[in-house]
Amino acid sequence: MNKDPYVYEGTNVLINKLNIQDPDKLDKAESDFASLAISHLRNSDFEVNSIYDFLEIHKRLFSTLYDWAGKPRTIDIYKAEPLLGGRSVDYVFAITSCRRCNRSIGSPNSYSQKLGSTRI
Repeated sequence: MNKDPYVYEGTNVLINKLNIQDPDKLDKAESDFASLAISHLRNSDFEVNSIYDFLEIHKRLFSTLYDWAGKPRTIDIYKAEPLLGGRSVDYVFAITSCRRCNRSIGSPNSYSQKLGSTRI
């Protein structure tokens, strides 16, 4: 069995900067920090111009808690999200899809030109 580098050993709790190891307390902290970050993001001029901007959004939402926020995953993780009806974001699918996008439509810059700009 491979060790999950994102969780405290013997748990399903994500390693975090505040060393919170209680899953309910971490969920609360994550919700509070992410809500504040979403508010700041919505009030900014941030635009999605390339697939890499989604990593920047992730960094802005979660970097207060996680060192790895905004970086590509080394393994897929599953975290039930109440906002998604208990489902998880499929990061491996998203990364694979983005890589396919780059191959099929060119560099991130050419992708940006085809995508246009989307303000959050």
